[in-house]
Amino acid sequence: MMDQVFSPDTKSRAVVKIDVLVPYDNRRIGVERWTIQRDGGKTVAYIVKMIPDGQGGTNFNVGADDGKGMRDVPILPPPAK
Repeated sequence: MMDQVFSPDTKSRAVVKIDVLVPYDNRRIGVERWTIQRDGGKTVAYIVKMIPDGQGGTNFNVGADDGKGMRDVPILPPPAK
């Protein structure tokens, strides 16, 4: 969904690779790099942070891969219910 925000005119997109940078174990934050292939073969990468919510669920932060693994991106609190 994040790629649709960044590139709304893309007709097709597919996840072509997922690199596990920090394994997720539902206790600590996990980090993955997802590579998306768009129309014409162009690829872009996103960093996905998986954050355990302490109740068995998982929250996510997604951002463009800036080469820093989103170290500067704050962990957002879960949405209010």
